[in-house]
Amino acid sequence: MAPRRHVRASVEERMLGAEVDLADERERATFTEGGTYGMFIGMYLTYLIALVFALFGHLLVPFVLLALGVMPAMVTLTYAEKRGVDAFAILARGGSRASTLSGVATLTILLLISGAMMVTTFTGSGLLEFELSQTWSDRLSSAGSGAAIGTGIGAAMGYLAALWVVMRRRKQQNEPDHDEE
Repeated sequence: MAPRRHVRASVEERMLGAEVDLADERERATFTEGGTYGMFIGMYLTYLIALVFALFGHLLVPFVLLALGVMPAMVTLTYAEKRGVDAFAILARGGSRASTLSGVATLTILLLISGAMMVTTFTGSGLLEFELSQTWSDRLSSAGSGAAIGTGIGAAMGYLAALWVVMRRRKQQNEPDHDEE
């Protein structure tokens, strides 16, 4: 009887895709590096948006954004740990100024978010206030609905465009070279 595989391992393999396995070592490294770069950009944007909401006196939104910002790093650490890679040892060997500055920037943003949330908790209002007149409020609420719909349509169109590019590349790779004949 074959050992039963864990469901999460099967899902991870499907999410990573067999396409990455078919790439050479340089392509896999570049693909992984691009994913890591995207993860850090997304994490910093999430933290900056959480800071803005915290400065205006919101508590729940920054909390949710902080939790979402931490998720990629936690998934990376647990994924590496399951495969016997000590991510903290890799980070400890680094010691570059860029990673130190990145850590200081992240810590500074997190401390600002925490401070703004504590001020809101103790005073009952945010550090900054923002009020809109009723007419602007009506305009922005309809614009917000339009932006939400546009974002959803844009995400779907972007996904379809990426899918089309991948399918086109697969087709190009499967076509025999006519130049060799």
